[in-house]
Amino acid sequence: MLAVACARFAVRAWTGRRPGLSALLTRGGMDPARALSRERAVVPSTLIMAGGAVLLFGAGVAGLEAGPGIYVAPAGLSCFVAGGALTALMTLFNRPRVLVPPPPRREPGTLSRHRARRRRRRPAG
Repeated sequence: MLAVACARFAVRAWTGRRPGLSALLTRGGMDPARALSRERAVVPSTLIMAGGAVLLFGAGVAGLEAGPGIYVAPAGLSCFVAGGALTALMTLFNRPRVLVPPPPRREPGTLSRHRARRRRRRPAG
């Protein structure tokens, strides 16, 4: 079910059709700019973390005492770390451009938006 939802959000994000995941997050009370940045990162990070979950499940089935479970568990954990790092990069900096859907590629990342908003609010002087 999660895979189907992720696929639906991916198609909407890559084709530029709204409402996507950002509409759901905005209805939940999140800032619209932050919701759009989360939408950019949901598909690649979900796929990487799902791969990590599969590897960890396989390691649990194989057993961690001996055999392939010893080598598969660190690979699964590294998938979770890589997925988290990729989510942070895509949300904060809108990079790597290859993984960002085409419609929001030219938009600034969350940090750039935050800095621009602070500059506009700062009093002159």
